[in-house]
Amino acid sequence: MFACTLLRYRDDGYDRIWLPYNMPNCVPFDTPLPIDTLGETEFDLPSKVMSTAVKPINGNDSLHLEFDTGDPSLVFYVYMHFAELEKLQGNQFREFKIELNHKPWIGNSVVPIYLNSTTVNSTEPMRGPELRFSIHKTPKATLPPILNAIEVYIVKEFFYKPTHREDVNALMEINSSYARDKNWQGDPCLPLPPWDGLECSYDGYNPPSIMSLNLSSRGLTGKISPSLSKLKSLQYLDLSNNSLTGSLPEALSELPLLKVLNLSGNKLSGSVPPGLVGRQNNGLTLSVEQNPDLCPSAPCKNKKTNFVVPLIVATASLLVILLALVIFWRYKREKKGLEYLHHGCKPPIIHRDVKTSNILLSENLQAKLGDFGFSKFFPVESESHLSTSVVGTPGYLDPEYYFSNRLTEKSDVYSFGVVILELITGRPAIIKGYENTHIVEWVSPILSSGDIRSIVDPRLQGNFDTNSVWKAMETAMACVSPTSIQRPTMNHVLIELKECTEIEMAWDQTGRMEGKVMKSFDSFETNPVGLETKMGPKAR
Repeated sequence: MFACTLLRYRDDGYDRIWLPYNMPNCVPFDTPLPIDTLGETEFDLPSKVMSTAVKPINGNDSLHLEFDTGDPSLVFYVYMHFAELEKLQGNQFREFKIELNHKPWIGNSVVPIYLNSTTVNSTEPMRGPELRFSIHKTPKATLPPILNAIEVYIVKEFFYKPTHREDVNALMEINSSYARDKNWQGDPCLPLPPWDGLECSYDGYNPPSIMSLNLSSRGLTGKISPSLSKLKSLQYLDLSNNSLTGSLPEALSELPLLKVLNLSGNKLSGSVPPGLVGRQNNGLTLSVEQNPDLCPSAPCKNKKTNFVVPLIVATASLLVILLALVIFWRYKREKKGLEYLHHGCKPPIIHRDVKTSNILLSENLQAKLGDFGFSKFFPVESESHLSTSVVGTPGYLDPEYYFSNRLTEKSDVYSFGVVILELITGRPAIIKGYENTHIVEWVSPILSSGDIRSIVDPRLQGNFDTNSVWKAMETAMACVSPTSIQRPTMNHVLIELKECTEIEMAWDQTGRMEGKVMKSFDSFETNPVGLETKMGPKAR
């Protein structure tokens, strides 16, 4: 690439290393506009990389790149990336051809698209001590050629044999069944490390085989894939905390080396097959708890209990999602919450220390906002901010307030956004680890990938409406915008969270109605626990 600094993850989700490259007799240019906003491309190129390019100083010259490999036995694959950065006029046209060692590299000419990337590469590997690329404009082109970025890959030979073919086929079938991971490509075990969630056996002589498969908390739905039984070397299988349904396959008992099978936290039904029950007596560790409709042994008994448990689980999930909303829901009747402090009090009050430990819940889940020791009045209602010393709790502090000492109502909005993220994810504001990570930094890349189920607290076991969670997450991320002017007011937050509540309650009501139909022979009625009737947001 032709930017001034090195780029890699987080700018590049694949953690490719993009190095600055200076070409002789060329001039760099760029654009402040983002690239590939119309959708994700096959190569998922970072916008910061593609927004820079070079062109010849002389408009009639060509671009020349030379790579001295030094080893004629090395094998290469080269990818060139192009994007038009200039808005061309009607009489302007850019088109060029590419040569390798004075011979055509690709058959077709290239016409870069404005603010969208185009990638060209050869389908056959290249080898030789020198690679000389030339990019020439075509006779009908009025503008010189350009180049935004180039990737060069060296083919590595491995001493290990490829992964056992039967295991590879089984994994691809499993991946297809669950549409699980676009990064499961190539050989599962090579190069090291293996695919995410896998552990392989290596002995140096035989092909690697899959010995451990961990798909816990991956948002899997549907039935257990029968292809799992084809992984004959499997010793550990973890499918816990997903939304798998249907019966437990007898074929899993036929895995000869299986030592641990964790199926807890799903929606499986029926009874545990006799073969797996028998394997428990021979050392198999089997975990099937938190599957309300699954009987540990045959025949199943007590159908009444089998109905009540999933309803309670679904109700519990609704309660957790609604905790972020309860603070405001009762405002319309009783005037406890931040929205009232900001817009109902005269003069307005800024709390300055909104955090989960300052939100108290009664036995009926009536939320009360406590600890007003740091609160500030706005002495003049028309003032946009107060200049004051910074107080509050790390992790919840508005970064703009922290650096500028300018306090506004949006400082409370930021803190409440962190609270919403904590309640949805089940994680603290500061996630402890090798390097402490703020919850916003942890959520952002996962949210960008669209994997909402990896964000939600796994203890919910998938029992929530994704539409309500997306809306709640979008509201939370708007609240934690770095600059206060981009954050919503508490009035707007109240409206958004009210809609989240309605979506989630409608989804939960639908589930309960389906349960009532299934339970039509029983007369008792179940209400959501603790809720009163007045309670109304890659390897290539």
